[in-house]
Amino acid sequence: MFWMESCHRTPGRACENHPFPSLQDQVRLSTGHYVLKEPAMNCVFIQIRCTPGKTYDVADAIALRELHSELYSTSGEYDLLLKLYIPDGEDVGKFINDKLLDIPNIERSLTTLTFRAF
Repeated sequence: MFWMESCHRTPGRACENHPFPSLQDQVRLSTGHYVLKEPAMNCVFIQIRCTPGKTYDVADAIALRELHSELYSTSGEYDLLLKLYIPDGEDVGKFINDKLLDIPNIERSLTTLTFRAF
């Protein structure tokens, strides 16, 4: 998601190894190098409790939707832990309800919102 180049490139000039993104998509660092702006996304972690015996089915259904960044099976009160990036401007609750929680055999979920600390 984050790309940094370290070649000779300057604004408005491309080299054969690096197609040149538009200047609106770049930020110049103090080193003189350019990086692409990260898309505005909100990171959330969702813990999911599944119907007993259905964790693998739920995990497969989540994987087929290709919404997640990472998906783990966990021990404890919840069965799955999902890391998800939600596009900026989207309603977090609606996005999760519409795109994830309609999967059969999900009994309960716990969503943790994240904020940039630095």
